[in-house]
Amino acid sequence: TDRGAYRAGEVINATVLARDGVAEAVEDLPLTAILTRPDGVEYSRRLSADDAAGGHVFDMPVAADAPRGTWRIDIKADVDAPALASATFKFISDPAAATAAVYGGLASAIKGFIMDNPQIADFLAQAGGDLTDAYLATSARITALIGCGYAIQSMLRLRSEETNDRTEPVLGTPVARARYWAAHLSVAALGSLVVLLVAGLALGVSAAIAVGDGSLAWRGTVGMVSYLPALLVMIAVAALLVGLLPKLSNLGWVALAVTFVVAMFGPILDLPKWLMRISPFENLALVPAQPISVVATTVLAVLAAVVLAASLAGYRRRDLFL
Repeated sequence: TDRGAYRAGEVINATVLARDGVAEAVEDLPLTAILTRPDGVEYSRRLSADDAAGGHVFDMPVAADAPRGTWRIDIKADVDAPALASATFKFISDPAAATAAVYGGLASAIKGFIMDNPQIADFLAQAGGDLTDAYLATSARITALIGCGYAIQSMLRLRSEETNDRTEPVLGTPVARARYWAAHLSVAALGSLVVLLVAGLALGVSAAIAVGDGSLAWRGTVGMVSYLPALLVMIAVAALLVGLLPKLSNLGWVALAVTFVVAMFGPILDLPKWLMRISPFENLALVPAQPISVVATTVLAVLAAVVLAASLAGYRRRDLFL
């Protein structure tokens, strides 16, 4: 499969290469993929009768209410015979959405928190504007940082597939490197958008219920989604490492750690503004307490595009398994 972990509602993409004992392609062999839930019940199956040099691709959607746990996919030529190959993967919950829901539920108590803890008041003061909006904006930034972990992990999957010897068989088919790279980028970027949307709704709706103000549902969602350009920059950094410095690709996690430290402790440590600007999150407005900065959003989007172009150029030219 393209990943080892999914969130319910996503599509499982499985690539199968049919080979004989001397690694020659086995063509014109229909294969069936059978998807099984954690409780052992068959969830769905797909038949692939069309192959390219023995290569088959299965796209298996899973509903949003699918049970969490370890799922299995079996590949069979004869559905009544043992599987030719099997793979397992997990369905996990969205930690960003869960965190956002907790933050939103606390919105009605924020005034009490500030009275008991002046440090919280100082922390929220940097957002400005209405107290509730400042709280939502700060909560959105923290939650977006958590969601950034998914973005980096998804992009670094490109490297782990390579080191686990799963890239070369795929590229041995008519799949081009650029298409393979773009597929991983699409998962990371679109998945990040979904994470932000779900987390934004969780933050906004829970805050709206707690405070009794329905407009908070929209404001919380917009505040969360406004961080998409920052996540795209972090994805681009991870992609650049995979494309140009694959052995150092795990430095993508270091970049996330630095970004998190700057966001959480920068104001407390009174770090200089130029150092704070290292984090793409710090270049964006604290929405909804502040209006969206079109200039900052555009600059980050262009920066992400330039870095991604450099990543693709490097990935297309370098040797695999460096």
